[in-house]
Amino acid sequence: MTCLAYFPDTQEGRQVLKLLRKAFDARLVFTVSTSASDGAGDVALNDVELKTTTERDARNGYPDRGYLSRVRKQLATKGIY
Repeated sequence: MTCLAYFPDTQEGRQVLKLLRKAFDARLVFTVSTSASDGAGDVALNDVELKTTTERDARNGYPDRGYLSRVRKQLATKGIY
């Protein structure tokens, strides 16, 4: 599986990216969910928001003003600072 996410090339963006890497290495970013209908396993985000498109109006679109702050909070709940 490949997942592409967008971050600003700023000091804060690079800091959040380091935190995400730390969470990824700790296996906290993704999880395997099981389908109720067929029991198949699917890889899903584990309560960590990623911006996967550059379309502003899309649900997962970047830029998004509050994104980096939200991701920091999401990672903090997983013990990543």
